[in-house]
Amino acid sequence: MFLIGSAAHECCLTSLLATRFNETREAETLPDFKSPFFRISLSYDGAASMGPSTLWLPPLLIALSLMLLSPGANAQIARTMRHWNHKEKGTCSGSANQKALTHSMVNDRFDDLRAIYENCTRILGNVEITYLNTTNVGNRTLDFLDDIEEVKGYVLIFHNDLERISFKKLKIIWGDNLYDSTALYIQHNTLKSVSMPRLLSVEKGRIYVANTHDLCHLKKKVNLNEILNYNKSRITWDLKQHCLDKRSITCHPKCKGECWGPLEEDCQTVYRSLCPKDFCESNQCFSDSETNQTRCCHAQCVGGCTGPSSKDCTFCSGFKQCTNNGKPNEECKCVDQCTSRRKYNPQTGQVEPNPDGFYSMDNRYCEKECPEERLVQDDVCVEYCSPGMHYDFSKGDRICRKCEGPCPVSCKFKGLVDADTIKLLQNCSEIEGNLQFNVLSFRGHPDPVLGLEKRKVSAMAVSELDVLKSVRFISEYLYVATNDANLKSLSFLENLEYIGGRSLYGAKQSLVISQNDNLEYLGLRKLKKIAKGDIIISKNYEACYVDSFNWTDIVTGVNAKVAVLENRRVCVNESRICDSSCDPAFGCWGPTNADCRKCVHWLQEGHCVDKCSSRGFFENHETRNCDRCYVECDTCKGPEHTDCLTCRSYKLYRKHGSAPLSPLDFDDDFITVEEQPKQPRPVSHLVETDTTNAASENTLPPSEQPSKFTQLTCVADCPSTRYYVENNECKRCHRSCYDLGCNGPSNEPGPLGCKKCKYAQIDPPVGNSTLGAVARCLFNSLKVHANTVCMNNDLLDHFVQSSTHPDVVEEFECAPCDEECSTCQSKGNSRITNKCKCRHFVAYMPFHRMGGVMDTTKEDEKCVPGCTKGLYTDNATSEVDIEGVCRMCHNLCDRFGENGPHCTGTTHLDCIKCSPSAFSYRNGSSLTCVKNCAELNLFTYHKEKGCFDTDYDTRDKVHRAALYILAALFLVVVLIIGLMLWRRQKRLSKELEQEKANLKIFILSPGGSLTAWLPGQRNRIVPNLAPSDLLDPATLAEKVANNPEMPELIPMDHNARINKERFLLIPKQALSRSARELGSGAFGVVYAGCWMPVSKAGKPTKVPVAIKVVRDPSGRAQSEMLDEAAKMTMMRHENLLRIVGVCLSGDDLQLVTLLRPLGNLREFLQKHKGKLSGKELLQYSYQIASGMKYLTDQRVVHRDLAARNVLVKNIHHVEITDFGLAKLIDIGADSVQVGEGKVAIKWLALEALEKQVGYYFIGVLYVIYSKDHLLANNRLK
Repeated sequence: MFLIGSAAHECCLTSLLATRFNETREAETLPDFKSPFFRISLSYDGAASMGPSTLWLPPLLIALSLMLLSPGANAQIARTMRHWNHKEKGTCSGSANQKALTHSMVNDRFDDLRAIYENCTRILGNVEITYLNTTNVGNRTLDFLDDIEEVKGYVLIFHNDLERISFKKLKIIWGDNLYDSTALYIQHNTLKSVSMPRLLSVEKGRIYVANTHDLCHLKKKVNLNEILNYNKSRITWDLKQHCLDKRSITCHPKCKGECWGPLEEDCQTVYRSLCPKDFCESNQCFSDSETNQTRCCHAQCVGGCTGPSSKDCTFCSGFKQCTNNGKPNEECKCVDQCTSRRKYNPQTGQVEPNPDGFYSMDNRYCEKECPEERLVQDDVCVEYCSPGMHYDFSKGDRICRKCEGPCPVSCKFKGLVDADTIKLLQNCSEIEGNLQFNVLSFRGHPDPVLGLEKRKVSAMAVSELDVLKSVRFISEYLYVATNDANLKSLSFLENLEYIGGRSLYGAKQSLVISQNDNLEYLGLRKLKKIAKGDIIISKNYEACYVDSFNWTDIVTGVNAKVAVLENRRVCVNESRICDSSCDPAFGCWGPTNADCRKCVHWLQEGHCVDKCSSRGFFENHETRNCDRCYVECDTCKGPEHTDCLTCRSYKLYRKHGSAPLSPLDFDDDFITVEEQPKQPRPVSHLVETDTTNAASENTLPPSEQPSKFTQLTCVADCPSTRYYVENNECKRCHRSCYDLGCNGPSNEPGPLGCKKCKYAQIDPPVGNSTLGAVARCLFNSLKVHANTVCMNNDLLDHFVQSSTHPDVVEEFECAPCDEECSTCQSKGNSRITNKCKCRHFVAYMPFHRMGGVMDTTKEDEKCVPGCTKGLYTDNATSEVDIEGVCRMCHNLCDRFGENGPHCTGTTHLDCIKCSPSAFSYRNGSSLTCVKNCAELNLFTYHKEKGCFDTDYDTRDKVHRAALYILAALFLVVVLIIGLMLWRRQKRLSKELEQEKANLKIFILSPGGSLTAWLPGQRNRIVPNLAPSDLLDPATLAEKVANNPEMPELIPMDHNARINKERFLLIPKQALSRSARELGSGAFGVVYAGCWMPVSKAGKPTKVPVAIKVVRDPSGRAQSEMLDEAAKMTMMRHENLLRIVGVCLSGDDLQLVTLLRPLGNLREFLQKHKGKLSGKELLQYSYQIASGMKYLTDQRVVHRDLAARNVLVKNIHHVEITDFGLAKLIDIGADSVQVGEGKVAIKWLALEALEKQVGYYFIGVLYVIYSKDHLLANNRLK
């Protein structure tokens, strides 16, 4: 039975149905409905209803009903829905599904593509022509592609079983978005022709053609240089060799051999090949019809031109700005920047809107208005708002605004929701894009990127959709077509409030819920607005409640259509109707009282109830809502904290009708917004229906009834201006506690008073403490400066200071003045610096600066209890309000003595006792204090402090001098006696030595020879010596002298030989001698130089050396130098200079030793005079003595030891050198004989000519550097 308009038409329609049924089965068109919100509802049994206009012409309605009953009714409805939203030519979003088929089945593919691309001239996304065949296309043509002129992304032609696809007006593919790095992708087609005759350029990306083997014209006849700007490396072919016969691949004669197919309309447009080689840098030319010449396009042109200026460009490398914005007779030009939408007005001096300005979009277009698919941020058309910006869908515009607080969680998502992509939508409150659900979401499907062979996306459980409960906004559309998936409702989107429709499904629908076999109800309980697009709710065979309400108050788009078709028909019989608490006029989203679109009585926390709960809620008669009480109200009459009737936690009373002015206005208490809890406490009885008497519940006990002077306020915790009492009441703190909290009513900090003070009174310090304790907190009005807090609290003998008790006092303290001050302004007892008003005496004394430094040029005034230490009472001066004036004694008086007074006036003549640092002179009864006695021409005495007429110190010095003279005479007598005894001892020693010299000893050998030992001579063997010869000394001496030497009785030291390995003969070329003299001596001159031996590795090295050069024609000096070298080679001691070698070259003899840069000891001591300590001098003496002892042990007399022959190796090490005068003592002898040669007389002891007395020179050296060379320079000259 039909239900059309009203029941009055029932019989008429029934009879008419029988006669007209067969006539209308094959009807192909439906009436053109006028109402933009006309709704069609069709049930399984064919019953249809039409509304809201039910008074239309009955024949028209009957015809519609008959057509809906025909087998082709579904197709007719679909065709009608497609034509509902016929759009004007312009900008479209395109698609981004790639190779996936997610929107519909293959049979509906043609209609889907036509809905997306029909009447589109500019595609902001991509063009994807996929899965078309002769079945779903039929005898229709793809003429909906003919209007496309430019594509911002890519063009995908995939898996099409057709012969031809044509883009008649497509001029450019920008390639801003690429598919697998390609801008034109053609694969797996049976196509024989893909015609793009006006395609001028593929700006970015590659061209890929594969498995479409019959595209012979594309491969053989299309001039790809025109499209790819002579870069054929950007194209990839994967075709079989089906196009070998070039004769069968022909173009229309008008195409001049370059075409996309055989037809005249397939002729390729050329503009690059017009240019001669290297004629234009951009390879873009046009033919000038006036001059019949080829000319270059403007530099800003892309895709050719029709003239030389930027206005003639087909497309622009910068921005393209058109005056009429796509309307007829528009004039376009290429510009670097779009005209600003703001301009400066010199008359007003302000920036004003520019009516001729443009929005910029994609860095390519200048638009007067942004397309509906885009948002507006500043003067730019954007797809998404920038970070920190937000599009507020509730404002009804598309403007990006700065977030107030944290931005909502916005997720960019377009496409199928499945087990993989659902994870990307966690915690999202706004979806910038669309949500699509189909059978693949719940069954699983191949990975759209990797393919089935590599990975399959698993099936998604319905429970996983709960992550979408946070979604409040979808910017484009919602599509749900899940077939047999176990999807009972869309309650996972129960908080969805707004669908923007910026981009529509099929370019038409913003909400599509179709073909969901198990969907029982929608559950979109908070959906309030669908801004644009049509709505289709169809073929949900178990869905009820979908036609229980009118969609007109939700769909706000112009010419928007709603189709509710073929859903559950027996809902009423199954009692699947809206809850009784729902208003029938508005319907519901589902079966519960939470799914009502409007309540009959009251709405409490999203649920319709007959009566509001009395606890935690109150009835708002304006909105018919059960609004929450303030969070701490148990019962209330309104939403504010002042509307409470009973409290949950704590209560306080304040003056009735008082307004919150300031936290420091203590004439009244209040609750600030910051003190209110941010989150309401949970209420367990939100939806219960309370049948008790609300009036009786809200009745307060008499003790809690507010009077006309007070009102009740409920709080979660007592504010900082209150403290707890036993009955959960918050009592007022003392006002001196301010808002810092308290524990009781007192103004003293502690357990019964303030937790902390803003201002406080401080007690005087006790004992050795420098700080006093906090006595009490103080109050001071904000209207008066904080410096007056002491005065406002009658603490006149206190002064204001910054807090010295930061744990207790927050800002200022009233500290007590000095006990001698009745008033003051700072700590201290000075009338000048502390502004102290004295209680007893004032003392005038020198001013003390910071740090205790006394300034005698200024006078300070101190308040004191009396004229005590260092002060005297000035009876000549008097002041009002004090007991007297004290002045300071002179600084030479004893001011700090225990007994006083200490002076009678201010001068040094008025002292009663002098200062310990002063000198006193007493003349009779008068006392004078002075700094020194010279002022009075008197004398001091070191044994007693004071000034005296007699010079006692001089007298004591004369006595001491006499004693010293007597002691000196005694010492002289002792020395003379000692000298005489020493000379006598020396004379006796000489006589004894003479006697030893005359002694002769003879020893008879076993062979009959006689061995004679003579003092001072070597042992001689005297053979055949008769005993009578012993009696004749002359004979004996002659025989001994003429006989050979006998072997030594004492064994020779084998270490005293010349070491030939160490005695090195150095060739002349191995020495490099500089011109710098290091010194000169008895045998020659010493130079600095360098010895260059060859190392074991065969590499030359450099060794700094000293070279002694001897030039003596006689050869005696050279002989002595060789002797010296031999001696130095034999001597091995750490304090003897080692020899390197000898160089013999011509007349010169060169003795090579190691170089000591510090020089000889004499110059070293002179240079560092006064810097060397006794330790270093004693060390030098010891080392020289050690070396000389070694020479003595080796029986060598140096004979030339002096400071100039001692070299300084380092500051702690010296070495003896220059053995030119050394003599080797024979074994068994104790003296040497000096013949010819050079002798150093200056340092020579006369005894050294015949005896071993080298140690004499050690004494000379010590005298040299211990007596500053006086002996060497004066006494020995």
